[in-house]
Order: sequence, then structure tokens, then C-alpha cells
Amino acid sequence: MQKTREQILRILKVRGAATVEELSRDLGLTPVTIRHHLDVLNREGLITPPEPFHRPGPGRPQYLYRLTEEASHLFPKHYDLLAAELLREIAQRLSPGEVEDLLDGIAQRLAQRAQIREDASFSERVNAAVQFLNEQGYMVSTDEDGEGGLILHIANCPFERVARDWLEPCKMDIRLLTWLLGEEPRRIASASAGDSHRCTYLLSPTGESG
Repeated sequence: MQKTREQILRILKVRGAATVEELSRDLGLTPVTIRHHLDVLNREGLITPPEPFHRPGPGRPQYLYRLTEEASHLFPKHYDLLAAELLREIAQRLSPGEVEDLLDGIAQRLAQRAQIREDASFSERVNAAVQFLNEQGYMVSTDEDGEGGLILHIANCPFERVARDWLEPCKMDIRLLTWLLGEEPRRIASASAGDSHRCTYLLSPTGESG
């Protein structure tokens, strides 16, 4: 991203809101230049439309600019650190069976968001599952295995950094796929295990797990 726009976003993150005049003063740029960058950021969905407000006393209204929720991803996040510590605490407090039940419950709730009909055919389930998982950032694709079976590839694991040290995210993904597809897939390659650059699952042609 262009440097001046990065600076504008950083100022808005720290302050919560700022006017063109304040940004102009902080960055040593003309208001016209600031407005140009704000227009670009607004079109990209990173800042809100100008919000009018009046300072105490006479004068024309000024306009505040704020970050949108979409801009949040531009700033450092440590969800992986939080997730790893939560898993550590869970493992210390719960029995292995309780952890399994917890993962299954999470997977079931996630699968419900896909809103797949109970009477959906297997192909309909696969299509709906692929669409849902791609919306979550999994980067899923499918192939045929040449024997009537279906191979499902996951190129991007959203939990990749946590899965390097913990098996639980991989176990939850198996359960999520099972709830989505109505059958338990067989994993034949795992990125976290280091035997492939992606996770690959085999789905049997009869709808029965292999």
C-alpha cells in the first residue's frame, strides 16, 4: 500500500477519528492531497464516509474519518497465540474424551452455518461444503481419483500456525468435513505433518468412509 495511505490508516487507528485538517497538519501535506488519499481509502472500503461534526463556537462543520471494520486486518493480530494458549489450558483441564467432545461440538456449530439441507444429495453436499469452506478461506478444490471417488484438496489452513504444534485443529477439520459431507473423509496427505503442501481427503463414491 502507498506509504501516505498507510500513515493515514495508522493515525486513524491510534486516534479513532481525524479530520482532513488534522491529517494535513500531522503529515505535512496539503488538504487537497489528503482528500485524494481519503477518497482512495474510502473506495477500497478501509475508511468510512466523512461524518460531519461541529466544534464549539461559530464556523463551518468539519468532517471526521474513521476506519471501517474491514481495515482491522491490516494491523497485527495474534489469534494464533491466543488459540495455542486456549488449547494448552483446555488440555490441562479436560480429559482426552472431553476434548474430543468439545471439538466435535465446535465443528457441528460451524457446519450448521453452511445451512446444508438434511436431504441434500452427496454432490449437493460437496458443492455446498466447498463453497462454505472457501468463504472461510480454506481454498478448497476437488478432483476425481479415477476410480469413481472424489479427492478434496485444502490449500490454505486457517489454523496453520497453531496446527504446527497442536493436533486439535486438524481433528476439528475432520469433524467439520464429516458434519458438512455426511460421511467421514479419509485424510491421505497433511500439510501440518509435512508430507504435502496441502491437506488432501478421499471421499468414497458410495458415500461410505474408506
